[in-house]
Amino acid sequence: MNAERTYRRLLRAFPREFREDVGGEMAALFRARHRDEAARGRAALARFWAKTVADVLLSAAAERIEARPRRAPRPGARKGNAMDALAQDLRYAARSLLRAPAFLAVAVATLALGIGATAAIFSAVNAVLLRPLPFPDADRLVFVWGKTAAFSQGAASWPEFADWREQNRSFEAMAVWRPQSVTLTGAGEPERLVGAFVSASLFPMLGAAPRLGRTFEPEETEPGSVRPVAVLSHGLWHRRFGADPGILGRTLVLNGNALTVIGVMGPELAEGRAPFNAYVLDTEVWMPAPYFPNEKGLVRGQTEMLVMAKLRRGVTVEASQADMDVVARGLERAYPDTNAGRMASVRPLHEDMVEEVRPALLVLLGAVGLVLLIASGNVANLLLARASHRHREIAVRSALGAGRRRIVRQLLTESLLLAACAGVAGLAVAYGGVKALAWLLAASGAGRMLPADAGLDLRVVAFTAAITLLTGVLFGVLPALHASRPDHGAVLKEGRGSGAARARRRFRDALVVWEVALSMVLLIGAGLLLQSALALHRADPGFRPERLLTWEFRLPVSKYRHPAQIAGFFRQALERMAAVPGVESVALVRAIPFSGNGGSELYAVDGRPEPLPGREPRAQSNIVSPAYFHTMGIPVLRGRVFDDRDRADKPPVVVVSATMARQAWPGEDPLGRRLRFKGREPWATVIGVVGDVKHSGLDQAPTAQVYTAHEQDARIFACLVARTAGDPRAMAEPLRRAFWSVDPDQPVWKVRSMEELLGAARGSSRAMATVVGVFAALSVLLAAVGLYGVMSYAVALRTREIGIRMALGARGREVMRLVVGRGLALTAAAVVLGLAGAAALARVLATLLFGVASTDAPTFAAAAALMFGVSVFATYLPARRAARLDPLHALAED
Repeated sequence: MNAERTYRRLLRAFPREFREDVGGEMAALFRARHRDEAARGRAALARFWAKTVADVLLSAAAERIEARPRRAPRPGARKGNAMDALAQDLRYAARSLLRAPAFLAVAVATLALGIGATAAIFSAVNAVLLRPLPFPDADRLVFVWGKTAAFSQGAASWPEFADWREQNRSFEAMAVWRPQSVTLTGAGEPERLVGAFVSASLFPMLGAAPRLGRTFEPEETEPGSVRPVAVLSHGLWHRRFGADPGILGRTLVLNGNALTVIGVMGPELAEGRAPFNAYVLDTEVWMPAPYFPNEKGLVRGQTEMLVMAKLRRGVTVEASQADMDVVARGLERAYPDTNAGRMASVRPLHEDMVEEVRPALLVLLGAVGLVLLIASGNVANLLLARASHRHREIAVRSALGAGRRRIVRQLLTESLLLAACAGVAGLAVAYGGVKALAWLLAASGAGRMLPADAGLDLRVVAFTAAITLLTGVLFGVLPALHASRPDHGAVLKEGRGSGAARARRRFRDALVVWEVALSMVLLIGAGLLLQSALALHRADPGFRPERLLTWEFRLPVSKYRHPAQIAGFFRQALERMAAVPGVESVALVRAIPFSGNGGSELYAVDGRPEPLPGREPRAQSNIVSPAYFHTMGIPVLRGRVFDDRDRADKPPVVVVSATMARQAWPGEDPLGRRLRFKGREPWATVIGVVGDVKHSGLDQAPTAQVYTAHEQDARIFACLVARTAGDPRAMAEPLRRAFWSVDPDQPVWKVRSMEELLGAARGSSRAMATVVGVFAALSVLLAAVGLYGVMSYAVALRTREIGIRMALGARGREVMRLVVGRGLALTAAAVVLGLAGAAALARVLATLLFGVASTDAPTFAAAAALMFGVSVFATYLPARRAARLDPLHALAED
């Protein structure tokens, strides 16, 4: 009685007239069904209640829409309207779907996974590739690179920048921007800050206004009239100075220089608002460009400054490139010694930032698109199976006068309603997918690629709605067309279609072949990427990374002005850190491998013809202390490495890598030969050859490397490398104390183990393989489910045939072979198509692979074998069920 009372309360959702007409009959029907379901157990009763409540609410809403007063039709107008027909179709579709809760749950879950995964990857594509940068007129911002025959993207000198600024006709503004960490002292504990040395035009060009004070005046950032001023970021102002409004006019010691704070920028320049921080968004303090520690950047020919520009309205990148070509040729004529062979390259800022990640993101979007297609094929198969069970209903409606167009519209409405439910659930999946993707990128070291606010914005929601609609049509229209043309006589007399049924079976088989083929493509792609990630993991970096601790630091130029002072600090620091218990060896290097630091220089070889300007050979340069090669585990191949003999008052010497020796002295003994970096004197003698070290990426070929001695080439920036007896991170604090015992005002930063750096170098490849691997696993699962469904349905349709075979003496093993053989035949056709598709995909993946060919035969063969194994597994259960059929029962059932 309580259940019926609750049900009658639910019926109040219907209009009163409806309740008066059929409320009693509905209550009586509910009472009978409730009694039956209660006898089956609590689970059955719970499902009954869920279905009943949903059915009542949807039906009541439709009845109330139907019961609303309508305007009188215009004379000559047809009765009813499109909205009435749509409401009727939706009401019928909802009731039809709710009568099959298992089908509804499986279909919605399958589609939600496909739609949600696609929306999640699109959110990353949107945030990185499609969304404009957070600056006014961001599409007009460009980078202007220095360009030579050997180096396409290089820096410029300040005099070159000044010439570009004065002589170009394409840019409304140009600015210098040179990032480099700086040391803050004299305001509590020393701290390393992310700094940038800029010209005054940078802030107006980015459309950034200060929250407090002002930005730089033009004369304050010019070399001849520079002033000791600084501008703070909004984040630093809050974090370090407690948002104190009295910060203006305060003096801060940055890199040993006393600079006066003249402004605080607003939060619009906060980090995380653009992919890769748009290069400029992670800055904490801005200083005039002439305060850049390396004064060579202010000298023509010494390229240290990076240049940004803003195009005039109506000027294209191509037109600006032509303009800068004219300017560069003029500078080449005016300064043949420093500008010979130098040109300028203009690149849109956004394109420049995302160029390297664009292929990977598009591959991910294509991969998840394949998953969505497979999911759509699965649901189409489910709809065809469901249509087969509804063939009598459709045939009766057709016999009673419903046209094929009307039936197709109704079936398509069901598909679209199903897709809409999946789209809503897909948004929830996408939300979790974006969070998971952000976590994976952060864990792999590629977190800066994705902006902090990447998520489900309006564009992503609109995209999700579009693919939901497209998916609904994609998996709904063909099943609707097939289901709407039954053989009336066969259906009404025998309960089973003939020609139409065979057409549906062929279509279902084609869908399964399609699913398995797409799964093969994804599986092979994932296999290639996985092998590439494993090859990167096994790649030899050229040194032993275990138990190595690293950090970075920079000495203030105001305190350590002379090379002798810098070298003296290094000697003391190394002595004290080497004495720390648990430290096996310690060394200094200007640029640690895989740290993002590094540099290269043009060089000349003694006794060789002088190369043409702009075609000089280039080598990666590094500065190391004597114990560096031993600490890193870099093998010495010939000669010796640096020791106490190689001091500043001795003739300069260098150590070269094996690749450098082959490049500079092919087929000759490099020991005792001499080379010289361009712009430096005098010649340096080669004293040793060491093994190649991969410095920037494990997937890159070794480059020519030249090492100079810290004592002979002392610079203020350096990095620590310490090999420890145990966990290197546990030795960080004792080593810091020893370091600060020499100078307590020197902060250190980026304290990391070498294995962490290597993990980050492998991270993007590992993340790519992980995501595509997940998609491939999901696609194989969906394909297996689809194949299982087709074979189960085929067994159901052939029950009579199987019964006759078994009555005539066929054994269960023969029946199983028959069913499994059909599944393997479908799989074989799919594998052939999948291999062809994967061969085409391999050309796209070639640029993302390392250590494995894009047409790797074992990967293709393993994927095919796996798909055949999945096919056997998916068809085994239907085959076993067919083999266990009772012939008498099978014949009687039909």
